[in-house]
Amino acid sequence: MENRLAKFEKKWVSIIDTDDYLFIEKITEIDEDSSLEIARRSRGTPRIANRLLKRVSDFALVDEKDKIDIETVKLALDRLKINSNGLDSTDVEYLMSIIKKF
Repeated sequence: MENRLAKFEKKWVSIIDTDDYLFIEKITEIDEDSSLEIARRSRGTPRIANRLLKRVSDFALVDEKDKIDIETVKLALDRLKINSNGLDSTDVEYLMSIIKKF
């Protein structure tokens, strides 16, 4: 029996994001670029994409925006210290410790 872990393609994660986004109150719209940026930084994992979408939505609400745009996404993810590869500071520290150890 062969087990495989496969990542979702970014376009599918983007669709998952957009569907789940409908449950977030007060934000009425998200553009495609924003959805794709969240999908890209989620590393192809729907669970992470949904978590990031919720955090980005929080930033949009604080800024009193009714739409999630690419600037809001980038600002929120930068403030959360999630880099362009979707890694946060804990991920980077973990990888660096593996590199130093081995």
